[in-house]
Order: sequence, then structure tokens, then C-alpha cells
Amino acid sequence: MDPDSRSRSLLANERTFLAWVRTSLSMITIAVAAAQFIAPDERNGVNLVTVFSMFLVVSGVGATVLAGLQFRQARERINSGTYQSGTTAIALTVGVTVVVGLIAVGIVLFLRQPG
Repeated sequence: MDPDSRSRSLLANERTFLAWVRTSLSMITIAVAAAQFIAPDERNGVNLVTVFSMFLVVSGVGATVLAGLQFRQARERINSGTYQSGTTAIALTVGVTVVVGLIAVGIVLFLRQPG
């Protein structure tokens, strides 16, 4: 791989990492906002808003860790000329997004029901 192509690939890898970090920070920010602005609602002794917020925080932190690992692995493979794209991060992101969406739907439905 010529130096210019390698540089472009490394910079694209870095931009991808930063996009993951921005997404992770957004998830954590939404979690804090939900915990702060949505009234606590307990169902069977479980505070749904807290569960949702904690899930978002854990997902955001996990996504950041995964992004760091993928960034490092991609950088090493780009430098060695053996890079092939993977699907693990995409599959995990889709899975977490679906779970967050289902939890959010459940919380909205439960919060809209009287007592």
C-alpha cells in the first residue's frame, strides 16, 4: 500500500473511532437526561427509568471500549496491509439499539399507565 493510501485509511479509521465515541457520549447524555427529567416510576419495586438509564450508560461505556479495541486492531491491520472489515461491531450495535428501543417502548407504555 502506498503511503498516501495508508494515511487516508488511518485517518478514516480515526474518524470512525471518533464517531463511535460521539455516539457513546450521546447515549450517556440521554441516560443522564432521562434520570434527571423523567419522574421515577416504580413497578413491582423496580424503577424503570433507572434501569433504562443504567442500561444506556453501560451500553455507552461498552461501545467506547469496543470502539477503542476496533480502532487499535484496524490500525495494526492497515499498517501490516492485512485489513479486512468486520461485522462484530455492527451486529452488536444493532442488537443494543434494538434492546434500547424495546426498553424505551416498555417504559413509555408503563409510564403512561395510571398507578
